[in-house]
Amino acid sequence: MNHTDAIAILLGTAADKPADGARAPAARTAAEEHVARCSDCWTVVATAHQEAFGEAPADADRMAALFGCDVIQDRLFLLVEMRPAELRIREPEAARHLGWCLSCQERMTELRAVEQAAAAGELPSLFAPTPKWRETMSRVARSPRGS
Repeated sequence: MNHTDAIAILLGTAADKPADGARAPAARTAAEEHVARCSDCWTVVATAHQEAFGEAPADADRMAALFGCDVIQDRLFLLVEMRPAELRIREPEAARHLGWCLSCQERMTELRAVEQAAAAGELPSLFAPTPKWRETMSRVARSPRGS
């Protein structure tokens, strides 16, 4: 199931929604499973809930902690060059997270595509990652937040 379909089903805006407003149980279950593995979709659904009801969903803070994407996303630039086997050995927590988190999987795929395009000279030099950029980002990643 893709992001758009999952969100449309859960928010009741799917184009194929029956006239009585009921959703096929299998489609709803698939949408719920998608959102449980996709922090981006969870954020959209939580934001819609906030707008509709004037308060965050009951589990909003807990869900952000359970997803744990912030820690992984802050380090993706370091992980992007590792092959899957190397990632599993050197960064087992990140590998486990990337194994189930759809949002982080997509970000990793995008970063790899950019890195490959840069290495092939397909990006203007303004956008190409440089050793200085990597050094700076490595220092930022190692420093405590807020300092």
